[in-house]
Amino acid sequence: LIKDEIYRLRENGATIIFSTHRMEQVEEICEKIVLINNGRIILNGNVEDLKQQFKGNLFQIDFAHDRTPELPAHVELIDTHEGTLIVQLHNSDSNSIIQNLINQGVDIKSFNEILPSINEIFIKQVNQSHG
Repeated sequence: LIKDEIYRLRENGATIIFSTHRMEQVEEICEKIVLINNGRIILNGNVEDLKQQFKGNLFQIDFAHDRTPELPAHVELIDTHEGTLIVQLHNSDSNSIIQNLINQGVDIKSFNEILPSINEIFIKQVNQSHG
């Protein structure tokens, strides 16, 4: 009910100041955020822009294949389980890894960028401000 009312007010042009410790609510409801730690602003901006700014070139690749594909040197394997790879690209674009997999005959089912959550960004920024 509260979330519906927030959306209704926002659609009518209202500015809403929303204070929460639940980062999943921030991602779901908010367009712009200010994250404060120990009285200091550590993050300020548009939620989607911040997620793009702090992305780590991580991708999830789902494929239909009997074996794990070979990865080029500029691609680091982060995790794998049946039919799924989590990779991090270094010094390349996503098109090059897709082309490499296609050339190997890999049947790609999906290829998605993994963006960090606001909570992950917050934790990283807090740790850096203490380090």
